[in-house]
Amino acid sequence: MPRSPQIQVPVAFSGFSCCLALTTLLTAPAQAQGFSEVAKDATEVPGTVMNLASPLLIRCRAGETPCASESATKVREKTWLLTIPAGRYVRVGPYESLEEGFRVSLPGLAFRRGRQGLKIVSIAPMVQGRLPPLPLVAQFHRVEPSRARAWRARNNPSRLRARMVFTFGDVWSDEPRRGITIHIKAVQVYNTSTGDVLLDSTRAPTAMPDPPPRLSERLRLWEPSMMREALWATTDGREMLLSVQTNALHNEPGLLVPTLCVTEGARRKELIRFRAGDRSASLAVAPHGANRLLVIFTSRRPRPGRVGNGVVTLLQWIKSQNQLFIVARWEGTNRDTPPEWVRDPNALPTPQSRSNTKPKASANPNAGAKPKTRATSKRSRSNRAR
Repeated sequence: MPRSPQIQVPVAFSGFSCCLALTTLLTAPAQAQGFSEVAKDATEVPGTVMNLASPLLIRCRAGETPCASESATKVREKTWLLTIPAGRYVRVGPYESLEEGFRVSLPGLAFRRGRQGLKIVSIAPMVQGRLPPLPLVAQFHRVEPSRARAWRARNNPSRLRARMVFTFGDVWSDEPRRGITIHIKAVQVYNTSTGDVLLDSTRAPTAMPDPPPRLSERLRLWEPSMMREALWATTDGREMLLSVQTNALHNEPGLLVPTLCVTEGARRKELIRFRAGDRSASLAVAPHGANRLLVIFTSRRPRPGRVGNGVVTLLQWIKSQNQLFIVARWEGTNRDTPPEWVRDPNALPTPQSRSNTKPKASANPNAGAKPKTRATSKRSRSNRAR
């Protein structure tokens, strides 16, 4: 039985030569008041919020001015309390290993009616069918790495419900869409199974760590003295966190093994391992066309009298298999001319470049580089079938 809460473009390849707040959308009262205090005089929304807003969206004639009917006036005068499943609206980001926690947010609210969804109730007027990008409320939950999977499973968005106290605002038009704003006085998101509150706008805001940057251009994720994470999204909306973990080899002092990883939810997978024996080594990533990711590993940076070298790997997201696959790989120096697919996001790898898709052996010679190529994966499945 449900429990109530207890209260950031295509990149031209440059070789290896380069070196919580609550937003103004909330009109919450003083935070000394808890959610229950704010909601005590509110009227529960009967049915759906779209049915409730219907009198406010009726036009008198052909004009834009809404009718000031008696029912519309009554709806405007009241403060309302709405309780809804939050799975469609709450975003629980991937586990951030550097900060050790999950970023939970309510990016915005828009309720639609009709097959085409042209009548809308939203927290702000839409512009070309989009809401402002600011989150309504956000909070960072610190979770130890050993508890990350359990925490994510326990707080699956399907188990969350949202309660909000609001009043109706102005009618807006963004042809062919027409809607009305709601002014949020307080909002709370809680877990129906545990009663834990994940978001509450009436609580004093806590300091949130800066979010990982969204991958829009080439970004260095790792070098021996630095490490960072980045968010990367596929065209179908899958959001992943790219990070690097580094291991040292006991039998080879001075050799590091940086491994590019991808995290969805709380699951972290290794993608590619490299061997870094030079202190100038670095690992960078860049978006490279639709659902493609370019991984640039500089094993040695050039300097006067020394040639730099490295490896460039092209990864492709395959939606049907929910996985990133290596589709091409090139190794060379800053004096070599890389293939066209390295320099041009619109160029496709040649069959020859596709055949050279297995990165060199990593720290463990018995461990294959991840992810496998598509051809290798198919052979593996065929062998298992036999």
